[in-house]
Amino acid sequence: MSTLFGRLGLRNRRNKLITGTAFSAAAVALVAGAVIYPGFKTTEVDLNDGGVWVVSKARNAVGRLNYPSRVLDGAVTPASTTFDVLQNAGKVFVDDASGSTLNQVSAANMRLGGDKQLPGSAQVSFGTEVISVTDPAAGKMWAMSPSTVNAFDEESSEPAVAGSQGLVSAVGSDDRIYSADPKSGQVTVTAVDANGEPTDTQSSTWEGLKGAGGLQLAVVGDQPVVLDAAAGRLFLPGGRELAFADAREAKLQQSGPASDSVALATPKALLKQPLDGSTATTVATGGQGVPAAPVQLGGCVHAAWSGVNKYVRDCANDADDKNVAVPKASASPSYVFRVNRTSWC
Repeated sequence: MSTLFGRLGLRNRRNKLITGTAFSAAAVALVAGAVIYPGFKTTEVDLNDGGVWVVSKARNAVGRLNYPSRVLDGAVTPASTTFDVLQNAGKVFVDDASGSTLNQVSAANMRLGGDKQLPGSAQVSFGTEVISVTDPAAGKMWAMSPSTVNAFDEESSEPAVAGSQGLVSAVGSDDRIYSADPKSGQVTVTAVDANGEPTDTQSSTWEGLKGAGGLQLAVVGDQPVVLDAAAGRLFLPGGRELAFADAREAKLQQSGPASDSVALATPKALLKQPLDGSTATTVATGGQGVPAAPVQLGGCVHAAWSGVNKYVRDCANDADDKNVAVPKASASPSYVFRVNRTSWC
């Protein structure tokens, strides 16, 4: 199956603009309401701007799909193939891992802005109006807003959290930043103002986190959950620790809205673990693959696995559940769910 970018004849040109192009999106594979483009990932946005941003690393491009009319009407090309997209409504950023830069996209002009240099190992999280930049190597987290990103300087900007190597952070749906320090076991919640300046910090110590490594952090509503996949340990809000088998390659869910459970995907199954520590429910895939980080939205958990090419939707209403093969998947797909407020794909 050809990609949309391939049908448009998009070439690997850097920092050039493609405009005035129209293409019917009818050929896009639809799986239980999810739009899956084999070979590249998609993001569905608040439709008040009519735009859905799609990413093709193979074509080195970020394109805007005009969702109501189903046409791809423009694209920009980042400077590498190791980039990702962060988006909330009309605010769009290209996070370039190889260049360690963050670049805001002008949706109106279909143009990349100037590169903002980030720390070499930076991990970026974007909420509604808050961005966190975390350098796990240095154990530092900086807070900012979309309007203050360009003022960031690694040397002169004061970090909101200064901890230990391995620090991880994520912006919650409440626009507070949650951080976990594997050396001290400290979990910190940072509230910021409209300029990204910290206004309040609350910390607690989770004893079991001390000495953990390779942490994954997700915020379920305003409840932080941490996974140490290598050790098969899941830490629920407050630090309660649970053990999981077959968790070495597990993926913790993306941060999302409030729920009474947290989702994680192992190579073989989707698990929904109640936050109160009671027994988890399991949905098996019937095979083994590479899991994507699940998402929770609208009373359903969505999960997908490459390799075995399976998609699972597990909902509060059992009639809405799905456990199906991904049709027309490419030979080596890489699945990533994109969520923008109440829309996902």
